[in-house]
Formats: sequence, structure tokens, C-alpha cells
Amino acid sequence: YFLAARLVFPSHPEGFANLDTHYFRVRRLVFGLLLVLLGAQLAYFLNHPDLSRLLFRPFPLGMTLLFVALVVAAMGVKGRRASIAILSLLIARYIVANLIV
Repeated sequence: YFLAARLVFPSHPEGFANLDTHYFRVRRLVFGLLLVLLGAQLAYFLNHPDLSRLLFRPFPLGMTLLFVALVVAAMGVKGRRASIAILSLLIARYIVANLIV
């Protein structure tokens, strides 16, 4: 998580007149790292019977699949507006998942 968070912001922000350029340069790596971390977390959950049972309930499973779909979409979209829409949906998903749980 630290590496992904570190990559979100440029090392020398004064060299970037437009932060969109940096975002579109590192977004695939950052979101790819999030998917790898999710895979590691799921592997951990699947190795613990109490946790794996909870993982396959409809709400957690749906939220996980929605997260994966949105992250993959965020990795692939090219336009600024589409990226903003997907990032907004990721934020909304996070809020809903944490308010309901």
C-alpha cells in the first residue's frame, strides 16, 4: 500500500504543470498494485475457514467484484471525464461498503 500511495504523487511536483499527465502515467501501476494486494488478501481469507465463509456472502462478494471491475476500468479508460467518473464510483463504493458493514 505504501508503494502505491507513494506513486500517486510525483516526486517533483514542480515539474508537472498538469497532474493529469502524472496520473495517466502511473495509474496502471498503482491500480495493478491494488489488484495484487487484493489477491494476497483474498488468499489469506481463503486459508481461514471463518473468514472464507464470510467472503462468499452476497454483499462482500458483490462489493469485491464491483471493486475489481472498477479498478480494471480505471486502468483502461483514456479520457479525463471517464477517469473522474470511475474514481467517483470507487469512492462511492468505498463509502457504501463501510457504512453498511
